[in-house]
Amino acid sequence: MSKKITCPVCDRKEIEENICPNCETDLSLIRMLLELPPVEKTSGNKSYLLILFVIILLLISISLGRLIL
Repeated sequence: MSKKITCPVCDRKEIEENICPNCETDLSLIRMLLELPPVEKTSGNKSYLLILFVIILLLISISLGRLIL
């Protein structure tokens, strides 16, 4: 059974599917991020978190660029 999440676009609560039934937002990326194991707090993990943040930022900007074009 999937974890129930809240849609970040329309704030509909307790969604179990990958698509929000209210606004049809794809929630699969958010669901994958929530399933990641917690990160241990050591000095070496800061660089990995920064790299992960940059990759996610690039993916979001590419997706928005494709929507605009």
